[in-house]
Amino acid sequence: MLSSNILDISAGIDNEVWFAGSIGASKYQSGTWSHITFENGLHSEYVRRIAQDIDNSIWFGAGDSLSILNNNNWTYLDIGGNSESYFLNDMFFETNSKKWFAHNHGASCYHNDNWTNYSSSNNGLIGDYVLCLTVDDDGTCWFGTSEGVSKFSNKPWDKLHPPMMV
Repeated sequence: MLSSNILDISAGIDNEVWFAGSIGASKYQSGTWSHITFENGLHSEYVRRIAQDIDNSIWFGAGDSLSILNNNNWTYLDIGGNSESYFLNDMFFETNSKKWFAHNHGASCYHNDNWTNYSSSNNGLIGDYVLCLTVDDDGTCWFGTSEGVSKFSNKPWDKLHPPMMV
């Protein structure tokens, strides 16, 4: 491994395991390590999140950008589709090819080469600092924010305030 500071782990196809770290990413497969850094393709070496989509592309999330590796070809995207300063916290990929990203300005969905951005001011998130997200079997999107929980299933948004433990 490139670093002992591991920020995320993702199991891929063919028994490969990917590790995101502070100085790149590493892959472990069949007893062999390989490494990816800025010099051989990453847009940024500080990889916070890593995931594999249904097309077997590996997505490396770093700060405000994404590096996507598919069949030794690289693609790069700005999170949210713009150059605003984003800080990636989480990624979740649905089986229908929708890709969700939690960040410090809300959440963004990438689908069919288009971005949809969600925030407290334009869509009903309870808070803009989204720390984590997931989508359940019914297609409901759940967003864990610094202000509580929001859930979205097409419309309307629900804002949930879980009871505080004392």
